[in-house]
Amino acid sequence: MPHSRRHVTLWTCLALVACTGAGSEGSKTVDSADGELDVPRRKAPPYQVAPVSSSGSITGTVTLPAPAAAPTSGPCAGKAPASSGVVVYLEDIARGRAPDAARPRRYALEADDCTLSPAVSIVAAGGTLNVSNGLRAVHHVAFTYEGMKTPLVSVPFSDPGQLVPSEKVLSVPGLVDVRSDLDPALRARLVVVEHPYAVEATNGKFLLDSVPPGTYTLVAVGATGRAETKVEVRAGAATPVTLQLQ
Repeated sequence: MPHSRRHVTLWTCLALVACTGAGSEGSKTVDSADGELDVPRRKAPPYQVAPVSSSGSITGTVTLPAPAAAPTSGPCAGKAPASSGVVVYLEDIARGRAPDAARPRRYALEADDCTLSPAVSIVAAGGTLNVSNGLRAVHHVAFTYEGMKTPLVSVPFSDPGQLVPSEKVLSVPGLVDVRSDLDPALRARLVVVEHPYAVEATNGKFLLDSVPPGTYTLVAVGATGRAETKVEVRAGAATPVTLQLQ
């Protein structure tokens, strides 16, 4: 009888090992601390630096939507959302002048006082984002590339003063939506680029210069609004554009 029990135990263990191996091989491991759930995809081929012998420019204005009302409930009730800037950029340019050599490779985003700051910013692909927390609350800050159904990264916070660096957040060019699950008012956007054709609009006005002739998708984004249009750039000419964030 003891001999039979040993055989039963042995076969049981072998079966468990086989089943476990078969189940884990096809499953996807998710790091709960890092929250990687999907992979962002490029909308255009990698940018190439090339001489620009003749160029044009894009100039125009961006109209912001009406300011959002202060939330009436939740942790940020009664606090008006911070006013945001606007970033204008070419989404699909493939060749052109080199990026600014002085462009930083490390950026900061802070959750504090019912704001994610800066509300909208230009960051370089391949850089590092330092995400810091100043809130006395447990929450997650999620980063989702445009077109993705699930966040690429979800950073957990529990105490003020925490800082989490991430390179995955800026892995490829694209528009990244940033939100905290603490309150819908905690929202920001990152414009991740690998070219120099992205600027912050000043008082709603912008200028993109040294643009190679061609047809491009011009995008304007704020913390909550977005607009895009096709624009044709001709050598030696300035192309006027008017955008209304929706």
